[in-house]
Amino acid sequence: MSKSDTSIRKGRRFFGPGTILALVAAVGIVASGWLSGRDQAPGRSGTIAYQADARGRMRRVDTPSVPATPPLPPLWKPDPGMVSAHGAELKLDASQRRGAETLAAEWRREEAQWQAEMSRALGGTQASAQQSAPGRRLSLAQIRQGMSDYSAVSREYDGRRADAWARANALLTPAQRLHLETLAHRKRTARLP
Repeated sequence: MSKSDTSIRKGRRFFGPGTILALVAAVGIVASGWLSGRDQAPGRSGTIAYQADARGRMRRVDTPSVPATPPLPPLWKPDPGMVSAHGAELKLDASQRRGAETLAAEWRREEAQWQAEMSRALGGTQASAQQSAPGRRLSLAQIRQGMSDYSAVSREYDGRRADAWARANALLTPAQRLHLETLAHRKRTARLP
């Protein structure tokens, strides 16, 4: 039997003063955290709110006078592929299915061309920025022109996408359109936080 075994059996302390001090400090920290968390407003979970006063200065407030803005639903930009993807749920007949698949394939090819065009329009501004002399930046006019080019291509793309969607939508019966809108609504709201 070693000396340490005999000291434990004779009733000596197992923990030293350092261990006891560390345990007391840990309990104190946990208790203070628990007590400070109890006085928060329910549902706020530690959020700090600031609100402008009458002079335009920001002041910390417990509860803002204007409720938080709910998040916007994601943009819905349907394309013909959605009709063929949900063909079974929409109960498309053979001619509707062929038409939807043809329109979806055409749109995929056209969309690839539009994506490349938008990349070129955006890439022109980025290339100009990279080619400019070190330490020099693009002028505001150059940036505006590049973004204007991109915006014009983007608007054209969006118009073509809407046209392709209208052609795919024309293949459906009113009941199928309603069912597709319901599916799309469920898909959009499922992505909300």
